[in-house]
Amino acid sequence: MYFYPRCGADGTVAGMVRMTRPHVVALDPATGEHRAIGPVADVQSGEGQVELITGEDSLLYIRSHAGNFRLQGLEAIPVAEIPPPLPARTLPDGATFRFSDAAQFAYHTLEITEPDGMVRTVPVNWEGEGTAIFLCHTGPDGLVYGSSILPEHLFVHDPATGRLEDLGACSTSGGEAYSMGNLDGKLYIASYPAARLSVYNPAKPYRFGSDPDANPRELGRMDEVAYRPRAVICGPAGKVWVASIPDYGMWGGTLAWYDPATETFGSHRHVFPDCSGYSLTYLEEDDLLLAGFSVDAGTGAQPRAARAGLALWDPHRDAAVWTGDLGLPITSVEDLCAVGDGLAYAVLLLAENELKPTVAFFDLRARAVLGIRRLEGPDYGTLFWGCRTLFRHRDHVYGATWRGLYRVRIGGVEVEPVWIAEEADAPCGGGAVIGDTWYFPCCHRLRALELPE
Repeated sequence: MYFYPRCGADGTVAGMVRMTRPHVVALDPATGEHRAIGPVADVQSGEGQVELITGEDSLLYIRSHAGNFRLQGLEAIPVAEIPPPLPARTLPDGATFRFSDAAQFAYHTLEITEPDGMVRTVPVNWEGEGTAIFLCHTGPDGLVYGSSILPEHLFVHDPATGRLEDLGACSTSGGEAYSMGNLDGKLYIASYPAARLSVYNPAKPYRFGSDPDANPRELGRMDEVAYRPRAVICGPAGKVWVASIPDYGMWGGTLAWYDPATETFGSHRHVFPDCSGYSLTYLEEDDLLLAGFSVDAGTGAQPRAARAGLALWDPHRDAAVWTGDLGLPITSVEDLCAVGDGLAYAVLLLAENELKPTVAFFDLRARAVLGIRRLEGPDYGTLFWGCRTLFRHRDHVYGATWRGLYRVRIGGVEVEPVWIAEEADAPCGGGAVIGDTWYFPCCHRLRALELPE
């Protein structure tokens, strides 16, 4: 639940409540009494619309599907019209201001418009330590790509030369790139919010846009429901596959695809009822996607489903060939990593009294669990929320947590710590492997760790 308070000039105090059933709650500051007033909308069904605004008269109003209302104390009084909204604040002399490069998420050029209409610009050259990094990914050109958080900028690092470059905006989403994938020499970027997909060709000059010649080019939303695109797999049936959590206040994320050949999208919702698409891997020998799901709902909503599970998906028929949980009380399939011959590792959350990440080893051809091991003890921290943690390197599958790095030798489930980090040095998101080096985010820093034999 989110609450957005406002105060009116007459002493009325109220707030907009989101996300599942948007409505207004009024509060009496003197007594503490509060109650819901006015209409209620429903995000899941898409029915209704409620908005709390401050008018140019500095009073509070509701604009809704059921009409307009003026708020007075704890009451919502119907009115025919609502005044225009309160104008944006100005500087003391009446001047207005904006960042002229806000559309590029740069915020380096402040534009000030004086009351007489004269416009002047003020460069903002201050540089901080940098914004946090959400994830890193090995690009199609063998370089490290990553995304900053709020605002979303794409960056590239060349380990051979040491070059680290802020490339700029790569999506109008503006939050962060949740996941990335490679196909035909191009980098596909799935961004939050709204699960927008962009494509970047590293061999061509950088100019972000949505026109056919833009690079990166924004392709559009995966669908109207997806919001946090947790996982991307490129290649099966020539498509880009994306598993996503739904929009705020909603239940039932999606498994969606984009076909570069036809520039079309497709989407499936409620593969597991009221569950979110969470993780993906590709069983290459079987030519099947393995998708993992979670009971998690969109932000602001509590889970409805008690259990989630796994799906084997035929990318050519675009249909599930099997869904199930292999006898495990799965609440979330946090990540997946295929290792060949229909085998895959997973990091799960199970319905237990104490939630602990669990490493599982599956034979998907036999629909069998070959082994399972909880990550117990101080050497294994909590999982990242919102990005991938598993990767294969040589004979091991590695996993990352807020505490460091662990690994499992392929064929078993014996877990060993590889690196136990100090708090200030711990990873905070998914990383990229180039050669024997793992590149990972540590808050605003890009770091590297040599992987053992």
